[in-house]
Amino acid sequence: MKTIIKSFIVIMLLLNACAYPVLNKNEYKVIDTLNISRNRYNYIMGYDVIVKYDSTYHYGFLNREGNLTYLNPRSLKIPYK
Repeated sequence: MKTIIKSFIVIMLLLNACAYPVLNKNEYKVIDTLNISRNRYNYIMGYDVIVKYDSTYHYGFLNREGNLTYLNPRSLKIPYK
């Protein structure tokens, strides 16, 4: 019984740790949405987006609450028009 409770607590801590945003909402601007991630029941899980941060463009992931949970540290090379 103790191992079940310990494993449940560890799983809850891991799930909670993945939900923290990488940046605050006032530090970046969403430029474009690339893909909408859905599960089998057509429920939206998150969005793959292009983000403008510190005058450079990056790839990121927004969860369904609108928090940026992943930001690629490499900037995207966008050709000039």
